[in-house]
Amino acid sequence: VRIYAAGYVVVEDVKAPVPALTCNKVHGVQASETCFSVSQSAGLTQDQFLAFNPNINCAKVFVGQWVCLDAAAA
Repeated sequence: VRIYAAGYVVVEDVKAPVPALTCNKVHGVQASETCFSVSQSAGLTQDQFLAFNPNINCAKVFVGQWVCLDAAAA
């Protein structure tokens, strides 16, 4: 929040920092696997899987790509 001398207030959208994670378990993507199928096989929700793999592009997952299946705060 910024308050200016002219008397108006500007509210800035502030996002909480994402904690750094250390991956504890990895998986090499196999033929016909998707983000969804890998997360289901690992017992993860899609949200958990995406949190462990924040830079993944699920539309372009490829065979041999390493994905994280378990992580903890660094």
